[in-house]
Amino acid sequence: STLFLEPPDTNLVCNICHEILQAPRCCQQGHSYCLRCIHTWLRDNGTCPIGRCPLNMKTLTTQRSLEGIIGGLELRCPNSSFHHEDAADKDGKEHRPPKRSRTEDDDYLDDDNADAQLGNDSPRVEMNESPSEEKKHVTNSEAGEEESKSKKRRREATLSDEKSGPTCDWIGRVSGLKAHLAECPFEIINCPSINCERSGMRRFIQSHQKICPHRQEACQHCGEKVIVGKMATHVEW
Repeated sequence: STLFLEPPDTNLVCNICHEILQAPRCCQQGHSYCLRCIHTWLRDNGTCPIGRCPLNMKTLTTQRSLEGIIGGLELRCPNSSFHHEDAADKDGKEHRPPKRSRTEDDDYLDDDNADAQLGNDSPRVEMNESPSEEKKHVTNSEAGEEESKSKKRRREATLSDEKSGPTCDWIGRVSGLKAHLAECPFEIINCPSINCERSGMRRFIQSHQKICPHRQEACQHCGEKVIVGKMATHVEW
């Protein structure tokens, strides 16, 4: 299955990751790649993956026409019931482009906008994408790891209960996906309160924030922002 209402043209698919092109770049022989994919490839190779012609980041051309076509493709929200049915076979991890490290071949990029130019500020549109999940919490000590596993099991149980309910019915264009996910009530997010490990659909986290023991409120006496769970100690002090 796929996010898209109609199967995308194969010319819109990256020759490396085989997903829909993101920030498409093209070699002189006409082979297209995601900027992120070809950038990674060229760290260890000096030729086109398909045509084997000499290639570097400076000789790639930007495919504005393809960006426009891809931006106009219609698709479902990754949090739709259409994809929840397929989630059992997925890894449950959030599909977002990983942050990249700077290399000598980054000279053609603007330092202040490198991640955006590599497509790291946009949601990755995959041919078979499952709903995003919370990030794993990792600890170093065995006790911490056991506690982390316990908390993770509770979070997974909560997420499972949430996903058994309504799902998102949004249908729109690729160009509007990022804006939609930023407000989709069914997107999995983390509680913004520091030290809170609660994750869940945005619509539930918004309610959770009102009672989160890690939330901060202004002290009625001095006006200082204090974690609710530590307010009594703060007032006494």
